[in-house]
Amino acid sequence: YFSRIPGSNDPRLFNQFFYFNFEDLRAAAIKALGSDALLKASFDFKDDFNTTEKSQALFGQYNLSWDWGVPMDLSAGLRYERTQVNSPSVESVPSAVRWVSANEIPITFSGTTNASRDGSYGYALPSIDWSADLTPDTKLRVSFGKTIGRPGWNAIQG
Repeated sequence: YFSRIPGSNDPRLFNQFFYFNFEDLRAAAIKALGSDALLKASFDFKDDFNTTEKSQALFGQYNLSWDWGVPMDLSAGLRYERTQVNSPSVESVPSAVRWVSANEIPITFSGTTNASRDGSYGYALPSIDWSADLTPDTKLRVSFGKTIGRPGWNAIQG
């Protein structure tokens, strides 16, 4: 199969595929484990994550147009954002770590606990845009702006 790929006959390459029937593999795993419990998602929801964000923003902008040999425009703005985050949660409490094989280290949990985390941030975000109409069909533009990205949900959860 790989003979059409240049270099595939290099003895340093591992160029085989392992094909298997998923249902046969699952049946063999159940037979070895004695149960299919480890192959199912848990419906014992012990964790509860809620996040509330309150954001406020203020924006101001100044625009100016003038001629200095060619028509020019300037736009300058400033945005200020403030965000407060509250994340209460019910979390499982880890009680032990078991080393069952070379790369399997499951965590055992016992009970739950209430936790809450609060955070806030504020940013001043300037922007400026200058342009000059060099010809009726050509515009020279220079812009600068500072922005922020939204954090991922896992970064703000409780």
